[in-house]
Amino acid sequence: MKPGDELRVKIIDHISDTKARVTDINNENPGVLMIKGNLKVLKDGTVNAWVLQHNKKTGEYQYGNAYFGKFSISQAISERYKGILKNLYDNPEKITPDDISNLKGMCNRCLKKDQWDWFTTYKYLGYPVHPLMREFVKDSVSLREQIKDGNYENLSIFRGKYHNLLSSMMFHLSENTEVDEQDIDIPIPDFDITLWKKMLIESRKNIKMAERFYSKSSLYILMHYFVTLEQEFRNHFIQPFVDSLKKEPSEIQCYQNTYKRTHDILLGKVDFTLGTIYFLGNFVNSEQAHANSMAIQMFFEFLGNKKDEFVAICSLISTEHINGIALPKIRNGLAHGDATIISNIDKTTFRYLRSYLLYPPKQVLKRILLNSMKLI
Repeated sequence: MKPGDELRVKIIDHISDTKARVTDINNENPGVLMIKGNLKVLKDGTVNAWVLQHNKKTGEYQYGNAYFGKFSISQAISERYKGILKNLYDNPEKITPDDISNLKGMCNRCLKKDQWDWFTTYKYLGYPVHPLMREFVKDSVSLREQIKDGNYENLSIFRGKYHNLLSSMMFHLSENTEVDEQDIDIPIPDFDITLWKKMLIESRKNIKMAERFYSKSSLYILMHYFVTLEQEFRNHFIQPFVDSLKKEPSEIQCYQNTYKRTHDILLGKVDFTLGTIYFLGNFVNSEQAHANSMAIQMFFEFLGNKKDEFVAICSLISTEHINGIALPKIRNGLAHGDATIISNIDKTTFRYLRSYLLYPPKQVLKRILLNSMKLI
């Protein structure tokens, strides 16, 4: 499970007024619930929650009670961000040290996960990787001190370096990107309602929001499609395997480094990303991989009669190119703010990816849902 995934947990015992030991009722993943505000317990004794983070060393999850982090950015903060970003591009001489502090805080809340809107902010920034956000914070501190001394020389460099992140935030703040809760269960046109309800709530929100801006073909919507593809692949193939394991991960051995990353992904020790899908697809049918990784061998057996379709889906994703760039490279380029990748993205990229995921002939998302390994 990834940050943002919604679920329900059952409280085992209270550690303090702000923490409780819990277990995920679907997958029985143990964890700690970080309690903010009033704790609403449902009639069946469960609590609506979502994943904040996963400690890969201990295997423990950290959960938040309903919607902390997912609230809308307040109008006051939204207007402040928009004013700063507008000046950053149109009137850089008006930028103050406090403005840079506000931009620094924008990324800091995503790293610290300590504000009611941190996950919304993270989405609006375009799901940037944590190292990029930490670099943004570091550069902001340096730039703020320079501006205090009246030195604006590096402002344009800062703006150029983080253009995708900053302009993504500006786009989302300037548009009505929120999806009403009552609309989440209604599928987009021509999408089977049974398959629609198989998707994670966050995935449905992403698609609904992206569809709303289809005509604008904005590159800032692309990452929402990529995140949906990634989390649905994980949710319907990898997570069911992790949940099915009867042995402790430490008992499932890997004997060769070539297969170690794929081995760890299948055990839930390492996060799955599109960049690893090529290896997943290739190793599933490899006798050499089976001999060197117990996890890969077990996953092969777990897939049963769906293994051929699983391999086909992996191949379909890993070999797909748009404008000559592989899908995983586009996804990583967006997350890392890589200008060499972003400069090759245009309206055709958005339209092609949308069609590739949702509509014939490839409709990759539908194929994932139809071949789901989830029991429910």
